[in-house]
Amino acid sequence: MIKQFILTVILLTCTLSTAQDFLGTWSFNRVDREAIDDGVLSAEELEKRISTVSNMFASYKLVFKEDGTYVNKFMGKETEATYIKEGNTLQLEEGSLEILSEKEARYSLRNMRFYLIKGDVTAVKTYTYLKETSYKNETINEELLLGKWKVEEVRVVNESEGAEMFEMVGLMITLHFKTSEEVELGVSGFGTTQKFKINHDNNDLVGTSNSGDEKIVYRIHQVSDNFMIVSQIEDEILLYMVRDN
Repeated sequence: MIKQFILTVILLTCTLSTAQDFLGTWSFNRVDREAIDDGVLSAEELEKRISTVSNMFASYKLVFKEDGTYVNKFMGKETEATYIKEGNTLQLEEGSLEILSEKEARYSLRNMRFYLIKGDVTAVKTYTYLKETSYKNETINEELLLGKWKVEEVRVVNESEGAEMFEMVGLMITLHFKTSEEVELGVSGFGTTQKFKINHDNNDLVGTSNSGDEKIVYRIHQVSDNFMIVSQIEDEILLYMVRDN
């Protein structure tokens, strides 16, 4: 009788433990390559896209509580919502999380899928172009600046809270050097044109507003026929830009 009671307690404890395994923090680990590979991208383009998406979600976390609520941590912001457990799947307010094992789960939202691991960790970011956290200034040939430029990759050097937000917004930045004195500064299709000059002592791109106020916009480290590396000094953000023909 006592043995049966002990066995029942052990089985019940194991069942409760398994049922509660999903509680706690789950952190982004990697994207589901099949969800990103549409069969159209080249191998190089696919790796670039995987790197960009992975960096964007590097600090993404879900924290599940016993009271049926969870916290979504993304790009420096936290939001609380409720979940419903259906077998090994947690139905969230946005998407669902399938518990694959004690240490791994898969998040799905429409055609987006990525894997999370149990624990409070931050994924290591990888970069295709901006391998370094700082670049020496090279002599700038201002004639090479002329034309339209778009951002191909962004790197936040100090990895402050919300760094992923800066990296996402940074991809929307454009520069259009219309003449040797005028540049259009654009974000997400909207731009403003102003006078500019290059301070060759430190390669600063200095813009002049309509009121005559001068402000350092970017520091240009390198510029060539095909690419340009600039930084936004205040926020320590590096931009790798290519020509937008």
